[in-house]
Amino acid sequence: MAKGIRAIATTCVVLGFVSFVWILRDLVLLATDLEGVLFGDMRLIVGLGYLVLLLLHGFAFVLILTVFARLRGYAALKAATVVMLVASLFMLAVQKVMYDEVGREIKAGFGDAGEMLFVNAGLVVNGLFCLLIIVVAVLALKKAVDGPALDRGASVFTLAQYMGVVSGLLGLFLTFSLIARQVPVERVWFHVPFFMLFLAPYGVTALFWLALRRRETVADWYDEKQWKDMSLASLATLVLSVPALTLFLLVGDADGVYWYPYYVFLTLTLFSGSTLFFYKRA
Repeated sequence: MAKGIRAIATTCVVLGFVSFVWILRDLVLLATDLEGVLFGDMRLIVGLGYLVLLLLHGFAFVLILTVFARLRGYAALKAATVVMLVASLFMLAVQKVMYDEVGREIKAGFGDAGEMLFVNAGLVVNGLFCLLIIVVAVLALKKAVDGPALDRGASVFTLAQYMGVVSGLLGLFLTFSLIARQVPVERVWFHVPFFMLFLAPYGVTALFWLALRRRETVADWYDEKQWKDMSLASLATLVLSVPALTLFLLVGDADGVYWYPYYVFLTLTLFSGSTLFFYKRA
């Protein structure tokens, strides 16, 4: 296990450094040769950079799952890393949409209508994530976080709830942004992979937690307090989701499709947020 964690941490340091340097280079290219990035020879370099950045997110996610359950303390760093991981993934999706919009506008003879501000902001978030995951990876190497987990899944259980809150809020943001932009229904399906991208960190974390519990009976999956907290969270989700879904009737969902992602990410946010609230209250 120690060799595996060290290998993952070292890989994150290397990929984080390469990605951060590429982000700085990309920011310069976007400012000086936008059309070259979108249509010219620079497309290949930019595309490869994004592939490396996506690879970093994958290794970072594995690092978070393996290290956080073995690293005592550093609560603020752990929370910030989880938030930045999902936010960075979200900004990758935003950048893809903005690149497409800018490309169409330039081909139609129009200039940049401000979309590149979102691309640049997204790259800044990606850069901050690179620096943060490098810090976590170096900390893992220095602390030598090998051996068994400090607890029987409680850290991963808490991590899953943080993932749920952040993923849920980002999913709601994307849903309302699509409604505000009046994206036609035939183009809504283009954004389905982005919704799945936001759900992936929560889903994988939950599956990892279940894998830790696979040899135990269902009754032993949670301690007494966790059962109580989740029961209260379930009740709070049921009570709050009804008026929240009713309020959605006031939103101009002319296509009649946005209620579904709204409800999925709403319940995820309410349940994970309520679970964290009751879990941290004591």
